[in-house]
Amino acid sequence: MSDALLHKLTILAASAGGQSPGATVGDEIELAGAIIWLIALGSVVLLVWGFATALHPERATLRRCPRRPTTLNPVHIIVVFFLWHGLTIGVMEALQAWGVARFQAGVLGSLAGQMVGIPLALFVAWTCFRRGLRWGLGLSARHWLFDTGRGIAGYLAVFPVCLGLVQLFAWLLPADWQSKHSMLVALDELTPAYKTLVIISAVVLAPVLEELFFRGLLQSMLRRYVKPWPGILTASAIFACVHAQAQNIPALFVLGIALGYNYERCGRLWPVVLIHMLFNGVVLTFYLTR
Repeated sequence: MSDALLHKLTILAASAGGQSPGATVGDEIELAGAIIWLIALGSVVLLVWGFATALHPERATLRRCPRRPTTLNPVHIIVVFFLWHGLTIGVMEALQAWGVARFQAGVLGSLAGQMVGIPLALFVAWTCFRRGLRWGLGLSARHWLFDTGRGIAGYLAVFPVCLGLVQLFAWLLPADWQSKHSMLVALDELTPAYKTLVIISAVVLAPVLEELFFRGLLQSMLRRYVKPWPGILTASAIFACVHAQAQNIPALFVLGIALGYNYERCGRLWPVVLIHMLFNGVVLTFYLTR
């Protein structure tokens, strides 16, 4: 998830408490109602999952998760990460040197990093998974309907937990530990064209690239050395800490666990990409309509 969206979740949590800046009473009621519905649906899905897992404990232990034989190693992960982020920063700095405004340069830099990072991650996966992308990343339309349902259910289940954690840590942590990302300010100032680019970046490209990297490459690499749950927890911790904003780290860690668990359970990337897309998309929608 892009850094810009991390704080949108905080704003969404604040909106649930009636603290949305600039919103009318009617807007706050509609926003709170939508959040309550998501929390209610998510709680039901979470309870159903818990009951089903109690009946079938192997679902939680991941003893029967699909294998993904690979030659991925830490060098692959480091190279992809630094090329992706290096290009993002390089394009942003170059554009600013040429006179492009900081916010616009940031949007274009993010897009450049994503447009190069996605094919780069796919190429590394293609060369390293012994059975190709279809089996390594589960890139097949064979189970698309089931996987779409899994993604929607996974999003609903993790939403109330993440929302509660953001609200809790926004309350617990001192104000000077909590920073507001400049992209939030930018969204209020960018032209419609740039706002459209932010939406495409945040809701489509960022989920695809981050799931390719954190689940498809990093978590699969860790599986070479450890069992599924240590791999999920390690990848989730890195995923959360890379975003480097204290009040959001616990929520992003839990989101990472949900994403990693779903990837291990089915061995296919589409459900976790969909969870990530819904997470970013809903939070962005609440922010833009606050």
